[in-house]
Amino acid sequence: MTEALPRVLLIGASLLAAACSPSAPEPAPQAAAAVTHIAEPRQDLPEEQRSPDLFGAWLVEAVEAPKPVARDRSWDMVMLVGVRQLELLSQCVTIGPFDYGRTPGGGIAVRQPVAPPRAGRSPPPVQCARALSPAEAAMPAVLLGATDVQRQADGMVLVAGPRGSALLRRPEGALRNPRGQAPPPRVPPLLGAWRFVSVDGRALPPGEEMELLLRPSRLEWRSGCVSAVRALRRDGDTLRAGESDMFPVCERGRSEAERSAERLFAGSVTPRMAADGRLRLEGSGVTAELVPLATVLGP
Repeated sequence: MTEALPRVLLIGASLLAAACSPSAPEPAPQAAAAVTHIAEPRQDLPEEQRSPDLFGAWLVEAVEAPKPVARDRSWDMVMLVGVRQLELLSQCVTIGPFDYGRTPGGGIAVRQPVAPPRAGRSPPPVQCARALSPAEAAMPAVLLGATDVQRQADGMVLVAGPRGSALLRRPEGALRNPRGQAPPPRVPPLLGAWRFVSVDGRALPPGEEMELLLRPSRLEWRSGCVSAVRALRRDGDTLRAGESDMFPVCERGRSEAERSAERLFAGSVTPRMAADGRLRLEGSGVTAELVPLATVLGP
């Protein structure tokens, strides 16, 4: 029996037992300190060979562990990758989060964080009562054994290691309820990765790009080497940011847009989805407009 099997069985058992009950507690912010973090892919390689930046939302297209794993196509498995953590959402199943970091060779190192008591934290998502699909059961071992991140010619990304591999692609537009299955997944369109288009009516020029990742219980935004992570909970139609996870970022001043983002996420935020798929966030006297991260705007 391999080392990964007990981990997969443990995750599967915890998900089955969590119907109508809380899932595993959130990880300690300091648990990721042991993982080497390199914010950007290696810059000493030709662009086509650099390991791609994983920040944002990805759809899991295929899993091999080590042979191809059958996947139930009735729903999509989504991987949300933040600054220091990643997690999987698949219909009503949440797997993770996992700590991760970039390695000097351009790969990744994924680890299961140590979970502390949840005192003062937002409630965890509720899991559905069903067995894991073969792909869901295989993904934890694949991630925990991952060492390489490879960009494919078709734009997809292969995360691979000795325990298997997963093929990822960016979703087109916002995350949606895949194929309208019942019950619907805990993946409303609001979750996923977004790119700031404007802040307080001011369009962000090239060089001031800002990105936001909304996870079930965390929000993360980054702007160059400036990053911020906060706890997040839903209160009706309002998002309420909680305590901030502090970790080192580059020592420089903040742009006007970055200062506005810090104010926006310091309190309650009201989100609105526009008919064209844009996300509008309002709070603390700040208004921001965002589009899905993979969206390419015309001139």
